[in-house]
Order: sequence, then structure tokens, then C-alpha cells
Amino acid sequence: MLLKVGRQLQCRARVDSVDVGERGLQTFGYAAEARAAQAQLVSAVLPAVRDIRRAGAAALDLAWVAAGRLDAYFEHGVKPWDIAAGVLLCAAAGQHVEQLPAGGGLPAGVLAASPAIAPELLALVRR
Repeated sequence: MLLKVGRQLQCRARVDSVDVGERGLQTFGYAAEARAAQAQLVSAVLPAVRDIRRAGAAALDLAWVAAGRLDAYFEHGVKPWDIAAGVLLCAAAGQHVEQLPAGGGLPAGVLAASPAIAPELLALVRR
């Protein structure tokens, strides 16, 4: 049982519907325009790679690249505190780490990959 200041934690009251109104579903702090640009980038990259996977946390994805469990990681719109430890791990493991510039509706980002595949992946994500 999880407690918060002496009270048992409980989920929200029953939700009968999801209001997606003009602000959109506010589960994540992403701007709709940036998400659309990310979708275009993923649709351009996907045919050239085996698969695209996300663990849900930039730090974990980067740690998996450093450990050799993933071949590469790239994402636009991540905050420095989300990637600092993972970027350090990747650099220490000899991975290629590079900042991705903002552009095309996307905020700045980061790419980490094996030096053997980094140039080809950079060419894909910079289209």
C-alpha cells in the first residue's frame, strides 16, 4: 500500500470520457506542431531502419545505447536534465554524440549512435 502523508493513494474518480477539446489531450507537454514534425521525421527514417523503439525516458534510451543494447537514439525537444547523464554515458562508451539543430518545426535535439552508423543516421534525421 502506498501512502501519501498518512493517506492511501487513490486513482482519480471514474472518468467516463476523455476531453480532447481545443487544447488537445494534455497527457504530455508536447506542442501539436512539434509532434506533427516529429511524425514526419519518423515516417522518413522508418523505411531505412529495422525498427524505432522508445523505453519512455531519454536517459534510459541513451544508457541502452551506451551499453550496446540499442544501436542509436535521436530525439528533438529533450531538455538538458533529461539527457545529461545518458549523453555522458554514451560519450564515455565511445559513441558518437551530437546536438541536432532546431529547424523544420522541430526544437533542438540530440543524437547518439555507434560511430559506424552515425553519419548515415545523421543524414536521415537532417533531411
